[in-house]
Amino acid sequence: MDWRTVPGDGTPGTVRALLERRLARRELSLLLRERGDDLCLVASELLSNACAETPGREIRVRVTCGDGVLWVGVWDASDVVPDEPAPVVELDFAALDELPEELAVSGRGLGIVRALADEWGIARTSPRGKWVWAVFLYAGAVI
Repeated sequence: MDWRTVPGDGTPGTVRALLERRLARRELSLLLRERGDDLCLVASELLSNACAETPGREIRVRVTCGDGVLWVGVWDASDVVPDEPAPVVELDFAALDELPEELAVSGRGLGIVRALADEWGIARTSPRGKWVWAVFLYAGAVI
């Protein structure tokens, strides 16, 4: 699966819906079991980052699968490489209320990706841009 789009407010949700339907049609949701939701959330997070990084410029979404490995990647034309995500920390409501607003509402996307995917990474492309990707294993696959 390979999609090209120009970012808009609804892009992550639209692509997530397309991915959910494609997984169901190819019966991959059965192989992924409960991880199908994780995959769609990760795809949304990667897309949200690309949309924010390159407004008005084309982005690509690619999903490939085989040999028990499902790979999802989002390409954007920016050369800016995101920072390594902070470790995921569970917060109670009191701790969440104490966070500065910018941390409470954004900045956790790659932390979510890291927590849910089996592997993730960033690959620069020439002459510009990068793929930010995540891998999900299914049916006992090993990388």
